[in-house]
Amino acid sequence: PIDSRYYQDVAQSRESLSSDVVPLKLGKALLEAGRTSESVEYLSRAVADNPDDERAIELFREAIESGDLQNIDAVIQSLQQAVFANPKNITLSLLLADLQLRSGRTDDALKFLRDAMAKIPADEESNLADLQVKIGDVYLETENYTEAVKAFQTALKLRKLETSIVTEEERLFVMSAYEKIVQSYKYANLLIEAKAAIDKAKTLLGKDDTFAD
Repeated sequence: PIDSRYYQDVAQSRESLSSDVVPLKLGKALLEAGRTSESVEYLSRAVADNPDDERAIELFREAIESGDLQNIDAVIQSLQQAVFANPKNITLSLLLADLQLRSGRTDDALKFLRDAMAKIPADEESNLADLQVKIGDVYLETENYTEAVKAFQTALKLRKLETSIVTEEERLFVMSAYEKIVQSYKYANLLIEAKAAIDKAKTLLGKDDTFAD
């Protein structure tokens, strides 16, 4: 059990622990102390209580990426509650899919992502593309390289980035998507296709770009 004395020792703070800040404050303190599993437990509660709290979401992401997770079922349940309360928060949806994938629930992750996409208006291309990329990530992780490539290519189509890019953010998206396409082809030992993808990416990014050099 974690008490307020422990939090104050770790965080070096005399701030009182009111009920609305306990999960976030303790989660942050435990993360800094290297107690990842306990941190995830508290931060998942913080996210479930305040789905719009970007700081809580970022700390939660950091925690789940920093080590092995215990009680992952409980963490997934907390995050599902947060997503249900705030279905338009794409960051939460992507985190939930990540956790489902890490726990081996690939079918659940794919179903969740597709259901989430179905609820998003067609004109929200960026959000749709981000979810589509995550679908590709699931296929890539499970070695279904053909479907992975299709998913990443669909993400590019959703953002209309097949022939031109304008902003730096679009450039970063194109680079990330094509890196994953090339990776998928290479894992599938389709080296000709990988080279073609590299060439197409360089056409979009500019001949002087160092992509895949």
